[in-house]
Amino acid sequence: KQIVNYNENIVAKPLAYLAETSVSFGSAKSSIRDLIISETDPDGKMHDKLITSLDIIQTQLKGYADTLIRNGAAGSEEHDMVIGLTLQAKEWAEQIKTAEALMANDKKPQAIEYLQNNVEKNGEAISKTVRDLINLNKEQANISNQTSESLFAKIVVKMIFIMAVGVFVLAVMGLLIIRSITRPVSRMIIAANQLAEGDANMTVVEESSDELGQLEGALSRVSQSIATLFDDTENILTSTGTGDFLQRGDPTKHKGGYAKIIYGMNKTNSAICNHFDNIVVGIAFLSINKKIVYKNKAMVDFAQTHDLNLEDENVLANIISSNKAVQPTESADLRTKVSLLFASKKAISVEDTIVLLDAATGTHRVYTLALHRNDSKEVDIEDRYVMVTISDITALTQEKKESAIVKQV
Repeated sequence: KQIVNYNENIVAKPLAYLAETSVSFGSAKSSIRDLIISETDPDGKMHDKLITSLDIIQTQLKGYADTLIRNGAAGSEEHDMVIGLTLQAKEWAEQIKTAEALMANDKKPQAIEYLQNNVEKNGEAISKTVRDLINLNKEQANISNQTSESLFAKIVVKMIFIMAVGVFVLAVMGLLIIRSITRPVSRMIIAANQLAEGDANMTVVEESSDELGQLEGALSRVSQSIATLFDDTENILTSTGTGDFLQRGDPTKHKGGYAKIIYGMNKTNSAICNHFDNIVVGIAFLSINKKIVYKNKAMVDFAQTHDLNLEDENVLANIISSNKAVQPTESADLRTKVSLLFASKKAISVEDTIVLLDAATGTHRVYTLALHRNDSKEVDIEDRYVMVTISDITALTQEKKESAIVKQV
């Protein structure tokens, strides 16, 4: 736009005005020569042609001067030359009118002489001014070309700079977009691999609200659900491994298939407890610190029958102390075996017969007391347990006595 505007206003328009002025001035000079040669203008054609040319010259010179003023060239050499040319053209027009007035008064010889001496002489001066203006415009044209080349070079530099900046901005934006995609994807891949290896103790940070951020949030919730499932499952299995079949998980903390897993494990432990309760032999599991972690219904009935507190850490010692079938020394020996059973690093089993007083009837009941400590290498030492069984053999002992009496009789 700058180049086009410069060429149009600085070069094209002035040259167009000069071209019209030059043509009209040539036409006027031609009319004057014809008038001098013919010395007459019977039909007025040369006069009309001359007047028209003079009007055009005045109009073009005025447009030329106005263009220079709009371009900010008022007071320049070119503008002064145009103003001078305008004044010369006006003076020339007045001289032509004077010559025509002489001819109208039948003073043709004086008119012809006036035209030759004044009008033609001034016309040569005007021609010289027009040529000077044309040369000046040629210089302006050269300057315009140089200016155009300079402007074009600046535009090319600006375009190259803008393109370079655009490429850089696109590269940075592309890098940021790629990183905004690859970073969360990489985090999710690492998290997924951890989940595949059974490690659910990780957190995927949701850094955005777009689809990738939602996917990170979903993966984080999956890991949290699995971690909670792992914790509850580990608690149940660890408790079961130590003989505590009463441990239960909370299915309401889980959803869908995860809740079904916890519910199924709870159901399995409940079934085990029901089976133990259906056994008439008293069964209890003691932790390594001699605390009962599980007891079946028969063991609870046994404790009620003999007024024993199963929550007491010394319940085994109390049972042995209440034994009426042995001497104190034998009772101490049984307590020693039981102590070794808890202290030894190997699996040990202890079995003996005990007689206890029925608190309700005042009669004695005979039992077989058996203790066995598990020694599984898959269970930590602090998680190992002692299984206690108490079998009521009172009826069997009575039958043996009666059989012996009958045999003796």
